[in-house]
Parts: sequence; structure tokens; C-alpha cells
Amino acid sequence: MRSHLRLDIDSTVLLVLEDGEVAFVMMPLDERQRVDRADRVKVGSDVRLSEYGIGRNSYAAHRALARFGLVSVDISSDRDENGRSRDFDPRFFRVLHRFLVNEGAFHEDAVEVLSKALTLR
Repeated sequence: MRSHLRLDIDSTVLLVLEDGEVAFVMMPLDERQRVDRADRVKVGSDVRLSEYGIGRNSYAAHRALARFGLVSVDISSDRDENGRSRDFDPRFFRVLHRFLVNEGAFHEDAVEVLSKALTLR
């Protein structure tokens, strides 16, 4: 049985995120706790869909979250910008993106976080 996810987040940032972005943030936090890791986690599409109900559109939220500094993403060179495997061959398992939620960013003011991200574009 899975335990409850414990968060040390005291922020207005969650209030300005879309539902899919909030779901995405929760996924690596939960996976990190589930697999007992303190660093970046990988989440396969089967787990992403069955355990978290996160489809391709919500999965794409990692781009905006990375721009906001809320999530760090290690993008595999085997995948394109949409996360799809290049030169897919079902005989070989491709490297997955790895995610880390930057929990410290959730202690910042939401307006400042978003304004900074939007002006840097």
C-alpha cells in the first residue's frame, strides 16, 4: 500500500498552474518517494498513464514547468522535442527523460516566478 505524499510546499505557485501542470508536478514527487530516490526519476508511459492518468498533453507540461524553474528535465538524446523516441525499434528500450521537482522554487512568489519566466523568453 502506498503512503501519502508529503510535500514541503508553501506557495501561491500551485494556484496559478493548470490542472495538468499540477498533476505533472505531483508525478515525479510521488515516483521519487515510491522508488525511494532523492534525485531525478524516470516515468515510463505505461506508469504515467495507468498510475497518474497523464496523457501526452499533460506530459508536455514539463516544458512550461521547466521554463518556470519548477522542474528540471534531463532530456535523452534518443528522443525528439516532443519526447518521442527517434528511430524507434521495439527490440531496444530507449532512455527516458529524467525529472526533478525544484521544491525550493515553490517557496517563491508565483507572480515573480511567472513574470521572470515570461520575460526571459
